[in-house]
Amino acid sequence: MIEKGARRRPDVSDRRRKGESGREDPAGWGDEPRSSPGNPVVNGCERPDGRLEVRDPSAQACGDGRLLSPAANSLLPQPRSAYLHIPFCHRRCFYCDFPVVPLGDRADGASGPGAPSIRAYLELLHQEIDCSPPGPPLSTVYLGGGTPSMLTPLQVAGLLAALERRFGLVPDAEVSLEMDPASFDQPRLVGYLAAGITRVSLGGQSFDDRVLASLGRRHRRHHLLEAAGWLQQAQRAGDLGSWSLDLIQAVPLVGTAEAVGSLPPRGSCPPREAVLRHWRQDLEQAIALA
Repeated sequence: MIEKGARRRPDVSDRRRKGESGREDPAGWGDEPRSSPGNPVVNGCERPDGRLEVRDPSAQACGDGRLLSPAANSLLPQPRSAYLHIPFCHRRCFYCDFPVVPLGDRADGASGPGAPSIRAYLELLHQEIDCSPPGPPLSTVYLGGGTPSMLTPLQVAGLLAALERRFGLVPDAEVSLEMDPASFDQPRLVGYLAAGITRVSLGGQSFDDRVLASLGRRHRRHHLLEAAGWLQQAQRAGDLGSWSLDLIQAVPLVGTAEAVGSLPPRGSCPPREAVLRHWRQDLEQAIALA
């Protein structure tokens, strides 16, 4: 017997533990089924004295206090994809409202400032993976953030190995890594690809150095072009399946060439034509990289 306290279905007392037919229902569930996909209590029932009679010795406790048997777990949706959030960044960009932890421009997963925090977080992430219910092999994995390219290739390989042990990966699974220019070099990229990364999402945001500075970005245009060149080489060599480039539309233009002579009053928006012209220039440069 497991103490259940005062946890009862809200409608039990209103129905005086009777079904719609008026017959006494010793289990206290009225005429409702005792299990359903939304409430799969298939391993026990609540007694009138507020205690739970366990019928399945293999039942497992859920976070909300319910006990689920393996049969109940089979009713839950099985994951086919996994997203791993890496919350660390060198700095917080001015536009960012994601849950991130800035560690400084010299931070890295291997050593330096912030390395102990990264290692402690990864230890917890491994524990969470190991405690997750097993399911079918994963078809997609996405490491986002934050700046996941602050992790070393060995740390990324360890996370992918943990997922493969717990779930497995389908053949040709897409494994994506978000990367920021200036957070990696070409040897580090080679290490990520060897660890199992098949797709890269490159956070470029803009080709304009003044815009990048106004956004609080750490990299500059030459970092972006250099990183894109490495990704192109890896894709042509067959080592990288695909990659994408993130750009931000309608960025502030204060201080840029497009805004000179037409700066709007403080607190107002820049001219629409200037914003569209700048966006078109960014798109043309992005297309030229394809």
